[in-house]
Amino acid sequence: SATDACAASTRLRVVKTKNGATCRLEKDKIRPIQAGDIVPCIPSKSPLEKRRGAARCGAMDRRYVLPTGLEAFCAASEFSDRDAWTDCDNRSDVALCIVLEAGPPARISLRPSRIASRNIKPDEALEVGRVRPGFVVGADAKAGVFVELARGIVGRVLLKDLADGYVKDVVREFPLGRLVAPVVTQVSPKVELSLRPSAIKRESSIPKIMKENDVVKGTITRVEAYGVFVRIDDAPSDAPSGLAHKSELADDFVKDVSTRFAKGDRVVAKVLKIEQGDTRRKVSLGLKPSYFTQAMEEEEEEE
Repeated sequence: SATDACAASTRLRVVKTKNGATCRLEKDKIRPIQAGDIVPCIPSKSPLEKRRGAARCGAMDRRYVLPTGLEAFCAASEFSDRDAWTDCDNRSDVALCIVLEAGPPARISLRPSRIASRNIKPDEALEVGRVRPGFVVGADAKAGVFVELARGIVGRVLLKDLADGYVKDVVREFPLGRLVAPVVTQVSPKVELSLRPSAIKRESSIPKIMKENDVVKGTITRVEAYGVFVRIDDAPSDAPSGLAHKSELADDFVKDVSTRFAKGDRVVAKVLKIEQGDTRRKVSLGLKPSYFTQAMEEEEEEE
């Protein structure tokens, strides 16, 4: 039972009062709540403090009280496992939780998977191009929509990125607690997101097609003095082309790029880096023969 689960951290004693029997804590036998403890939590009747500003990190937090009387908060992303997420509200019930941080105040999780595995590690890091569901914690007609992706992590969706079309009433369309699934377009210095279907299709397709150090095939679409642009095979029509800088075209010095490469040439390239630019991701490629010789040698060693 929930009471048995917290027996290691609390001791209850039945005493008689004017209103009947009740349970009190034997304080001399209480062990302080620690991270990793699994204990019951009771919804607090105290209202959450009103948070000012559009980026209300923790705006959907639920407040609880742990057996020792310690105040605890549960983030919206910790109400349940991700595959069971739905639009959330402020309703809460007595439940079993795992302590993520002892506080005070404590931070807790109600996720069954965390409790079963005693996992208190943070969620996986954000990655550009990945779709990360989250909950709306703020909406503003000028600033856009703010989405809590994980405990303590809030990203912003600019007005232009809310949809492929025009959103007339931002606040009405994105109420507090609504579950959305944006694509991550930037992680530093601030988390930026997009809810435009076209952006989700474009950005999320890149990780599926390639990752750093992959060897890919493509077609040269443009030749410039500083390098060549390559359209990667199987990439969506609106996906960004990769750039092979002049210094990455050959193992020897390339004086004139146009003497070695032309538009329409088929090439094999190594993905050197994928990074977020001002408006979209940049893919850096390498065409040096030594890259592929080294890769072949590594494969032979593994065999």
